[in-house]
Amino acid sequence: MPLPPKILLHDAVATRIRELTEEKGYSVDVLSSVSGVPKSTITDYLRGASKDIKLSTVAKIANGFDMTVLDFFVDDRFDLIDIEELFR
Repeated sequence: MPLPPKILLHDAVATRIRELTEEKGYSVDVLSSVSGVPKSTITDYLRGASKDIKLSTVAKIANGFDMTVLDFFVDDRFDLIDIEELFR
């Protein structure tokens, strides 16, 4: 059985944010307001314009979704992260 393809951290984070905003019915404006993260930062994450994902920012976003950062990362796609990419 072939291994699943590796994905990049910023893609996994963007997809997770998209899913959670849809689940919660949040717009980017609402997420920015409840998380304290600038709208431009969230938009950059979602568009893939920012490859520099900061854990502190993800923690604020997770808090905006009323979850811990650990809860944010409990998702199968994060098992597929290309670990080598994190050290480049």
